[in-house]
Amino acid sequence: MLISPEMRHAAKDIKQYVADYHFLTDNQIHTTDDLTTTIEETQMKIAELEEKRSKADNKKRRAITPEDKEKYKALRKEITQEITPLRKKLKQAEDILEKSIYDLSGGQKRRVAIAGIIVMNPQILVLDEPAAGLDPAGREDILGFARKLRDENGITVILVSHSMEDIAKLADKVIVMNDGKIEMVGKPKEVFRNGKRLNEIGLSVPQMSSVFNKIGEILPDLGINTDVFTVEEATEEVLRLLYKGETV
Repeated sequence: MLISPEMRHAAKDIKQYVADYHFLTDNQIHTTDDLTTTIEETQMKIAELEEKRSKADNKKRRAITPEDKEKYKALRKEITQEITPLRKKLKQAEDILEKSIYDLSGGQKRRVAIAGIIVMNPQILVLDEPAAGLDPAGREDILGFARKLRDENGITVILVSHSMEDIAKLADKVIVMNDGKIEMVGKPKEVFRNGKRLNEIGLSVPQMSSVFNKIGEILPDLGINTDVFTVEEATEEVLRLLYKGETV
């Protein structure tokens, strides 16, 4: 998200709060001044490295022994490996500076919308079906971002969702609403143990829970733990059963 100088007073510490819509792993909002500085500094660094690479090429051409030729060849390769990511970073920064919001993907637009709230440094953020309609990668970006806001920035995130998988992965506390009234309140495990009632009101339990409950019914002597709601928990339980009695 690009922030004009006029908005800068409202964005004093925003770099600590939100992921940029384009740099998916950067976890920053970038002001236009930030991007301009990044471009200038990256251009200077690339120019410096290209000069070093040119000198390495000249020394390689003048080298007499095979050992010296190999040394300068390796040096050139090392410098090139430094230049490649810098060129990518430069292109990204230049693209962002010129990018129109109309060219963003659905997930990127959502991050920009969230960024517009985060710059006001809220204590509570309400997200209503933030991952609906996104592909798996976009979904994980948005949900991972929500988790980061909670875990690293201390923001209370209220997530409204019909996806029990999302709730199982993210929520510390679950409130189930039915016809405008509170139906259940508790930790995810406590709520998901009421699978029958959840189905009656049009919800469900996470798919992993259904799978492990079914296995428990078919193989009651297996001793399987049916309090499994995420893929990570399922993996741990499968390993426990495979290596029962052993340290995994």
